[in-house]
Amino acid sequence: MIYSEVVETTLQGSFDVLSYVTAHELCHIKQKHLSKGKYLFPSRIVPLLSLAYSRGCEYTCDRVGYHFSPKGSIEGILILTLGKEIYAKMNIEKHIESAKHNEGFWTWLSEKLLTHPHLYKRLIEIKKYSQFN
Repeated sequence: MIYSEVVETTLQGSFDVLSYVTAHELCHIKQKHLSKGKYLFPSRIVPLLSLAYSRGCEYTCDRVGYHFSPKGSIEGILILTLGKEIYAKMNIEKHIESAKHNEGFWTWLSEKLLTHPHLYKRLIEIKKYSQFN
């Protein structure tokens, strides 16, 4: 699903974000992330395993999105996570620095209960990935 906020970013003349988000979402479809539930039976027995799988899927789709639109990757992740209004006001480096500084047990535990990785981890990973491609 692609929200209108993402499509509206093209009004500013840049199609990079839309390309990134489209590739990211199509990767979920191509990899059949939503329909693999029947193969993930062990995740019903092992607590939090299905959430870990979901977070892994997000990293995979972030990388595929990067391949189709390197310029739209950071902005695309931000818009998907924060929305079109807030993302433009965010200082990425300060957010990553602050999040790293506040890492600890509760941050770790909170992520284990989420389907998506924390924003700062997605940003760090896509920056690392971009260095090798």
